[in-house]
Amino acid sequence: MTKLAKQPKGLYVLAFTEVFERFSYYTLSFLLVLYASASVEKGGLGWSNADSLTLAGIYTLAAYTLPIIGSYFADSIIGRGKAVFIGGFVIILGHLLMLFSHYDPIFYLALFCVAAGTGFFKPNISTIVGNLYKTGDPRRDAGFGLFYSGINIGALLGGYLCIDMANRYSWNLAFSLAGIGMA
Repeated sequence: MTKLAKQPKGLYVLAFTEVFERFSYYTLSFLLVLYASASVEKGGLGWSNADSLTLAGIYTLAAYTLPIIGSYFADSIIGRGKAVFIGGFVIILGHLLMLFSHYDPIFYLALFCVAAGTGFFKPNISTIVGNLYKTGDPRRDAGFGLFYSGINIGALLGGYLCIDMANRYSWNLAFSLAGIGMA
């Protein structure tokens, strides 16, 4: 049996879940500037490139700073498992709200939900993976390798599938596809 076959069962669920969380993050990373700067006639928001890039920067800042709050809540109030569940649910809600992203208040609410959900999800799922192994377990490196492969797979899928969905159908459906994957 290979090291991969001997991994804890929970690792596969966590790695698969990470695929869709990263699918979510990279979908927004890839499409947010394109969507915001696309003309209204093409289904976008019609913003300037500078404003679109500013929005993407603020979203990225939120997605990478809110995990400080999410990890605090997980460590001191709700626990890591609940934080991952809540984070996943809030990410799904945010992406489904993107179906209605042509309404400004809903668009901002959707972005906030995805960033806040990422704040609960991102720091805690990696910790749960680490807790699957005892100190010195030789399977740990291979387990994290599998887990981090999920990040790359999610980025690839988010980039390809959502851009294709935006080109074929609509921005709203492309953004929502990540929520369907998370569900």
